[in-house]
Amino acid sequence: MKQTDTSIRLILLTLLFAMTLTAQSVKADDATSILKAASERIKKAPSVTATLTITTDGRPVTGHLTLSGNRFALTTPHGSTWFDGKTLWSHSVSTREVNISEPEVAELAEINPLVMIDTSLSGYKTRLVKSSPDKVIEMIPANPRGADITKAVVTISGTTGWPVSIILTVNNRPVKVDFEKVTTGKQLTSKEFTFNPAMFPNATINDLR
Repeated sequence: MKQTDTSIRLILLTLLFAMTLTAQSVKADDATSILKAASERIKKAPSVTATLTITTDGRPVTGHLTLSGNRFALTTPHGSTWFDGKTLWSHSVSTREVNISEPEVAELAEINPLVMIDTSLSGYKTRLVKSSPDKVIEMIPANPRGADITKAVVTISGTTGWPVSIILTVNNRPVKVDFEKVTTGKQLTSKEFTFNPAMFPNATINDLR
C-alpha cells in the first residue's frame, strides 16, 4: 500500500479505536457492545472532525480529518485525500500529483472506519489495563498472523470521555497518535469529500480507475 494510503489507514484506525472506547464504563466483556455503539455513533453523527498528531520514527505529522458516513477528507502537510463513498483522490504536495482510484472492498476494509468497525467486532481481544483517572485499553487481534496492526493501546480521558492518545504497533513499528480535538458537527455537502481541481491548477492528474 502506498504511503499516503497507509497514513489514511492509521488515522482512521486511530479514530475508530478511540471512538469504540468513549463509553463511560469500559470492561473487557463489554467490548462487542462498545464497538456496536461506536458504529451507531458514527452512522448517526452528521459529521465527525478530528485534529491529530501522528508520530512515527520520531517525526510528528499533524492532520485534520472530516468524516461523514463512509465519506472522509484528510489534510496533512504532505497532502490531502478525499473519498466520496466511491472515488478516492490523493494529492501529494511533494510530487504535485493527484491519484484517482476506486478502492475495492478489501482496500476499504483498511481505510473505511465503518468497515473496520464491523471487522473489529470479532477481530480483537480487548483488555482494560487502567481504569482511573484515565482509561487505558489494550487491543490485540484475535488472529495476529498476517495482521499489520498487532497491538493498540488507547488512552481515554476520564474527564471528557474523548481520546487522549493511542499507540499502534504497525509491522513491529510503534506509531503514536495524540488527539488534540475530536468533535461531532453538522451535515456536510458532498463537495467537502470531492477533489476540487481549482485548488490545485498545476497538479498532474493520474486517473487509475
